[in-house]
Amino acid sequence: GVAPSTEARTAVRAARQRIAARMALREAISRGDYYGLASLACSGSLGCLGRLEPAQARAVERALAWAALERALVSDDDAAIAAAVDPELWREEGSLPPAARQRLDLARSRIRWVEDVRAALRRRDGIALRRLLEHSPPDAETHLTDVESRRIKRASTREAAVSRLERALREGPDREVVAALAEFES
Repeated sequence: GVAPSTEARTAVRAARQRIAARMALREAISRGDYYGLASLACSGSLGCLGRLEPAQARAVERALAWAALERALVSDDDAAIAAAVDPELWREEGSLPPAARQRLDLARSRIRWVEDVRAALRRRDGIALRRLLEHSPPDAETHLTDVESRRIKRASTREAAVSRLERALREGPDREVVAALAEFES
């Protein structure tokens, strides 16, 4: 019938909090519950555990980053999606859901394609532009500005006119050469 001291009650309470936090952490990690992990981290209940194991810490970091990635996926903005994914954090196979991984790959391929098209436009490389346009990712053309689209159309028209003129000069009669020159000039 002796009442425990204040220090003993505090120690027991802290031990119970640690046990509950550790169990909640393991359960959320085993279920892959990003929202549960994020709420545990934001509530501060993981602070009583001290230093986490590296795998547990990475799982909590992913859970905290998942909210930003999910917002980027909902916004359907390629730049936001690519920026929301830290390659070090999500490098393990299966760390991202398959749909999110596919959307991330699509966003990265579109960004890379637009950069390649802009570089080809700067170089005025019609052959590279034609090759890029033939092998573009889905809906990548919509990410180009109107000015870039006009420049691509002008470059492809110029490239076609040059090839027609070259062909007419090699093979054709004078009438075809004059028509090719008129097309090239226009």
